[in-house]
Amino acid sequence: MALAHHAGHLRSHPLLHVVPLVLGLVLNRRVRLLLIAARCGGVALNGWFLKTMRDAEAPIRTDKSVPKLTTTGPFRYTRNPGFPALTPILGDNRGVATESRREAARRG
Repeated sequence: MALAHHAGHLRSHPLLHVVPLVLGLVLNRRVRLLLIAARCGGVALNGWFLKTMRDAEAPIRTDKSVPKLTTTGPFRYTRNPGFPALTPILGDNRGVATESRREAARRG
């Protein structure tokens, strides 16, 4: 997806974050194998994100100052690739919690 310029800053398109979440939730119901593939992709993207951060000697924590702006690796596509990486990994947890509540309500 293209990056939009907003007040002199690069901003990722909102669909970059919403689409993986929606796909993860839909695929949770339909196709388990694709959900596993999406999770593996999220793990791979997260590894790429962490390696790029390590190579740039930038902290992961947001309360630490950043020595320089990172524009290589996954940062070419989004300002914070950690969020799209974690979306397919954590997307199934909402479905698990919903199923648990439904089962608890069914049991009484």
